[in-house]
Amino acid sequence: MQSGAALLGGSFPDALPLRCVKTNQPVDEDDYRVMHLAYMPRWLVLLAILMPIMLIASPFLMPRKCQIKVGYSAAARRRNLLLKAVLLFACAFGLAIVPIMMAVGSKEGALLAFAFLPVVSYPSFVFLVLGTAPLVVHEQRQGLSWIRGCSPEFLASLSEPTLIPC
Repeated sequence: MQSGAALLGGSFPDALPLRCVKTNQPVDEDDYRVMHLAYMPRWLVLLAILMPIMLIASPFLMPRKCQIKVGYSAAARRRNLLLKAVLLFACAFGLAIVPIMMAVGSKEGALLAFAFLPVVSYPSFVFLVLGTAPLVVHEQRQGLSWIRGCSPEFLASLSEPTLIPC
């Protein structure tokens, strides 16, 4: 069901309409996808940001998962893919600039690039891992999952409260 800006997933077999959850545009059956969403409590997100190994491992360690079948248009997938590509480029650029500066022979440039490495690469990597999922379970309690990432238009278009299987 709708709950503010979130979609509420429970254990009822209702289906979502064949519209993109991001753009609210009609989608084909091919664009109707199953997404597996892991719930990460806020404390674990903070821990994952502070400890890089937790950033990589935490989504796989969470036992509570939500599986949802939603419409996700090609245009929304392209935007998400473009965001991921930009963030991946920022990570790669931040890591590659130090050896490039060393190869050019600029020690000062290499030191400066090394100093900015945590400012450019790590935040890009964190956002790449934690911030590019189209839908996110931001809260779970009493068997229900609050899912964020649906457009307000999509949520407003739901004619009745919808509980989706999770």
